[in-house]
Amino acid sequence: MCSACDTGQPAAAALIQFFADGGGRDGSGAEQGARLMWAWAREGLATYGWCSEEGPPS
Repeated sequence: MCSACDTGQPAAAALIQFFADGGGRDGSGAEQGARLMWAWAREGLATYGWCSEEGPPS
């Protein structure tokens, strides 16, 4: 992973752990996966000094 997506960062680590624990194999964890993905994307944006004004999809 690039430095922006580094697994040592909290959101990236949580997303990877979600998939390692079997998240995403069925639809039951879709909402949690979407929130983790959104947090990871925002973390990556912040690495480059960017931010998002929108929240995760409702």
